[in-house]
Amino acid sequence: MYISKRTGALSITLFVIILLLIKIGTHDSSQNHVPSQLKVLNEDAIEHMAVQSNTGSDESDQKVSTIPHKFEKTLMVDRGTTRKLWSVKNAAQLWGELAVPENYDQISHVMKQRGELVRRTCTLLRLQGHDMTHRPSAFHVFRDYKMGWCPVYKAGSSNWKKYLTHLTGIDKECEMFKREGARGSCLHNKLQRFNHPAIDPNSISSTLNFLVVRHPFERVVSAYRDKIQAADKLVYYNKIGRFAKVKYRSLPSNLTSEERDKMIAKADNLIKSRKQDVYNRSFDNPYMDPPGPTFVEFSKAVLHDNKRDMHWAVYEKWCAPCHSNYASIVKFETLNIDNLYVLKQHGLNITGFEFHTNPTSNGGTRDSMWKSYFRELSRDLLTRYRERYRVDCLLFGYDCDISQFFPH
Repeated sequence: MYISKRTGALSITLFVIILLLIKIGTHDSSQNHVPSQLKVLNEDAIEHMAVQSNTGSDESDQKVSTIPHKFEKTLMVDRGTTRKLWSVKNAAQLWGELAVPENYDQISHVMKQRGELVRRTCTLLRLQGHDMTHRPSAFHVFRDYKMGWCPVYKAGSSNWKKYLTHLTGIDKECEMFKREGARGSCLHNKLQRFNHPAIDPNSISSTLNFLVVRHPFERVVSAYRDKIQAADKLVYYNKIGRFAKVKYRSLPSNLTSEERDKMIAKADNLIKSRKQDVYNRSFDNPYMDPPGPTFVEFSKAVLHDNKRDMHWAVYEKWCAPCHSNYASIVKFETLNIDNLYVLKQHGLNITGFEFHTNPTSNGGTRDSMWKSYFRELSRDLLTRYRERYRVDCLLFGYDCDISQFFPH
């Protein structure tokens, strides 16, 4: 009797242990599984992406935690004719090169690869859908030219705005404004007549849609430098700059709250005076040293307090690439050749289009600059940036591995 009871207890114990081992084994295998579809995305296949479902809720809460931190390098065919084309710096010469069918076909092939990466990634992340909540936040339709455009700000949108306002004759409606800022505002407002954010891009027959993308981290730095850093654009100072500086700036421990409030008020008055020497003088005021928020302060406001703006909006939300068919995905790193390809694709000419003279990454002119800003960030902020833009990095083949910014 004693032996049978002991044997029964041992059997139950062994059964529990076996169940636990099975559960652990199943968990491990699901975590390490790499979908076979990912291995054939292109000839340089993505190194490793353990993708599980993601519903893509709020842009500040992208729960794609099972996707690893290394991403495929920018998806480009950068050899042979295509590589030669990307090195051309003269607009007229490049336009002539694109007239050669072989060269045009090379760029077409690259565009198809980029589109294929978007489609497969959307499928794997289960991000497709066609309800109204998944329409682009901004989408311009130019029916006369069979063109649809999602303007991504801080990714070469100014060039396209100038060209399209010229193409549609809007620029003549704003000729009375001599000051650059006022004229720019007029052009922007007039262009809104073509803005149809509620439209389904897939419902417009025979329209070729395109968007321009840029490395998400580089775009954040560009937005910060242009709109926030100098505190010289009051709209952005009032919207986020002042908040970031006041909330996150380190102050002397002996300051009273009354002294702090007086310093804030004085700094506000100096900045709003718009006097140029304000930015070149030294002040005994921590809120003027510097006048605008640092990149760390700005990043905390964006990531901790969810301060949003179209200049650093998530592509997946702003242009809805998983729910819209984009015939061309222009990359800022190869902006000139890609832009001219889109013009050729729509049967348009180069007249009035401004050639971009300072491309990044491939040209190597600004790559180290934006990375220097990210090296200022803590691991927590780097991780938050990675999580926020992780889907964008996957969709468009950008390397968003944050370990490159860790101190060695």
